Amino acid sequence: MIKSNDIAFSSRPNLKVPRQLVYDSKASPSPPTALTGANLASFASSTSLSTKRVHSFRPNRHSELSIMLSHISNHSLSGPINLSEIIYSFTTNILCKVALGRSITEESQRRMLHDSICQATKLFGSFNVEDYFPSLKWLNMFSSLDSKIAEIFKKLDGFISSVVEDHLVAGVRDKDDDNADLVDILLSLQRDPLPGEFSPTMDEVKAIILNMFAAGTTTSYIFLEWAMSELIRNPKVMKKLKEEAKLVSEKSSMVAEENVNKMSYLKAVVKEVLRLHPPAPLLVPRETIEDTELQGYKNSQEKQEICPGMQFAVATIEFALANLVHQFDWDMPNGLSAEDLNMDEAQGLIMHRKHPLVLVAKKMD
Repeated sequence: MIKSNDIAFSSRPNLKVPRQLVYDSKASPSPPTALTGANLASFASSTSLSTKRVHSFRPNRHSELSIMLSHISNHSLSGPINLSEIIYSFTTNILCKVALGRSITEESQRRMLHDSICQATKLFGSFNVEDYFPSLKWLNMFSSLDSKIAEIFKKLDGFISSVVEDHLVAGVRDKDDDNADLVDILLSLQRDPLPGEFSPTMDEVKAIILNMFAAGTTTSYIFLEWAMSELIRNPKVMKKLKEEAKLVSEKSSMVAEENVNKMSYLKAVVKEVLRLHPPAPLLVPRETIEDTELQGYKNSQEKQEICPGMQFAVATIEFALANLVHQFDWDMPNGLSAEDLNMDEAQGLIMHRKHPLVLVAKKMD
């Protein structure tokens, strides 16, 4: 149904939370028009997240991974570490460098973004009676939904607005510049649109930044969190993955990104973790924008919709996971066994761990 009738089913219901939280649903996980989604997918695949761009981000991935591994090594000497927190900082910093052109150095700002995005995804996955019975919207007074949305939006919009303003003050790079980040590309398209090319409004610029930032950090972070959880619970799999990483590393302390593609067992582990713990298992509701015949319908000119950031995400998580298992031995803290690891899932649109993943890391010789 979705593959053959992708355009017809690519629209989303006009729901309250994305409408108020993500700039009138522009570029949100549930944009109300299929045209917006098609434009955004085309923009992402042809510019900021093309194969060429993803390859050019290798230095950023390498530098941030080195920082994370060094952080784990230094803090592991004093006892158990909060791996969830460390992984989130890693995925956030990579995406900030790629999308925003800068890292987030202040812990308070990183914590604010993390908390705000977690609260937003929880609201995205919640039931709101107003979406189904508009006359009952007064019931939101008892849930404080409007005030929650306003508070989250104020924090996220303030951060994104400051990023856009910094780029405007410093000067916007041309979208064809190899050093241009996502914000440069968007502002360049807005300033000098080409005939027939996607030209975003300022709200659309902010919405795209928010969507890619939120989706890019949470999904990669959640995958790595669940992957390490499952490896702790399956020591035979961990051992086999370590052996493969050692083989392709060629006696180096780090598995080079170009060698990650040789790790077939790693790719199998990635697929199995995604099967067991899909980051967004329920997806977002869809609605049709035209009359559609399901039986016998053919539309060979359209393609199946896929995540435009998939190449970037896969490159990041495979590189990170390979080196996490290659450089450290992992164990449960305080003498606990792997069977004691709490695997409860949090509520919301995004399925992350309910409790942080705290482990003991021992540097490999």
